[in-house]
Amino acid sequence: VEWSSEAPFTTGELPTESQNVVSKILKSIDKHNIPFDFHIQKSIPIGGGMGGGSSNAGTILAFLTKNGLIDLTNADSWSSQFGADIPFFLHQTPSWVTGIGEKISPLVCDGSLFRSLYFLLVFFPFGCETKLIFDSYKNSKIPFTPTQNPFPKGIVGLSLLTTFLNSVQNDFEPL
Repeated sequence: VEWSSEAPFTTGELPTESQNVVSKILKSIDKHNIPFDFHIQKSIPIGGGMGGGSSNAGTILAFLTKNGLIDLTNADSWSSQFGADIPFFLHQTPSWVTGIGEKISPLVCDGSLFRSLYFLLVFFPFGCETKLIFDSYKNSKIPFTPTQNPFPKGIVGLSLLTTFLNSVQNDFEPL
């Protein structure tokens, strides 16, 4: 596995081979004698809290599955074993995700939805280790706000999404 980073505002160093989830998964797969070479070019900040490592791992598992090098059952097993949000990236479809990332309900997005949205990303000059943040929140004994899929029919349009976003708060905001 080769790594390079050209990500703007990178907040940390590339993880060592023993630290990163991609290498851990590939070592598990290597037991099955599957040949591969990967070059991962980071395009989002390392430590940005945006699922970058999980996305890399899920994308590699999806590639191996699509090319018949592993089956989906093994890919699902490895993805959930190595990270809570890797299964979401493995299946690569818009979804409502709850629990620790293991409850995934696929969604169908109205065709005009993405043409109607704008996103603002704010990069801080420091990293965000997601596991530590969630562990800290759990240790605070403040319960997470219960959530229910606001798209019960599995279809998301701009109006429904706007109504939902105007009615929710991120549990981490007050901290």
